[in-house]
Amino acid sequence: MVCCAAAAGDCRAADAPASPEQLITGFANAPNIHAAFYDLNQAAADNTAALRKAALAHLADKNDPDTHYAALYALVMTADADNGAAELASMLTSANVDERLLSAGALAGLGDKRALPVLIAALDQQDELSYRAPPQRAYDFAQRQLLWFTDQDFGLKAAETPEGIAATKPAWEQWWRSVGVALHYDRRERKFVK
Repeated sequence: MVCCAAAAGDCRAADAPASPEQLITGFANAPNIHAAFYDLNQAAADNTAALRKAALAHLADKNDPDTHYAALYALVMTADADNGAAELASMLTSANVDERLLSAGALAGLGDKRALPVLIAALDQQDELSYRAPPQRAYDFAQRQLLWFTDQDFGLKAAETPEGIAATKPAWEQWWRSVGVALHYDRRERKFVK
């Protein structure tokens, strides 16, 4: 048997998966974007703590947008209430649409209702999210998240255009003002309820 890693003295090295650190720092250099996301998703399932640690270490790498995005994505996939949630919460007011909305989606999944007004605010935002194929706009992401994490609608489910989605925003804002304090996350239902 011929081993391509024989010069290194370890045939297993050629088949060794990339470390969580390498997945984040090498995100832009992956053979294709789908492979990069697949590898991050796999690491989130197989090596959650190590991926979260690498994500937290690179979250501030804003001079390298690809590495920063990979760190953000990895943190979104691995954060829990005790590890990473505070960093996600700090991005809820970010000017960067990916930071703001991905953090809101992850926090909603953790039962943190601070995510809801961020999602509601995005119902009329046209910003395009990064690395989405097909492209996804902020309003579309917000629509899906609000319908998933609440039992409310206000016409959002039937809205198919940016204008239709934006038209539901005042009703969502009113709902948040009237019940936001009383909302809690029902872990069994995986929804915010009153």
